[in-house]
Amino acid sequence: MQIYFQNNYKAGLYVAIAYYNNSCDPPWQSEGWWGISPGNSAHVLNTCNRYLYFYAEAVDGAYWAGSYNFQVSEGVFNFCPTPGIGFSGATVGMRQIDNGIGGTCWPWDSYTLNLIA
Repeated sequence: MQIYFQNNYKAGLYVAIAYYNNSCDPPWQSEGWWGISPGNSAHVLNTCNRYLYFYAEAVDGAYWAGSYNFQVSEGVFNFCPTPGIGFSGATVGMRQIDNGIGGTCWPWDSYTLNLIA
């Protein structure tokens, strides 16, 4: 399934995501930042995971956060957290997305999350 974010907010924003990846230990991977201008969208991931997590922050200070804590970095990043290795980023609370994948995951299916005020 293709995962997209649509910016329907009045200002540009940046999105970070986290998702289950069993090749990581612990099995979570974090990626970011996608810059999305108002009215535009960004493809962020192809996945068969039903759940993933996101944090978004607009250039005017608005943000979309939740209660699931994941690590992010200031610049563009893509990593698996490694226990015992120093980390220079931040921990943010992300929102959970349930994209509704059932028993079969088709690569041509898509899910778009609309970010609005």
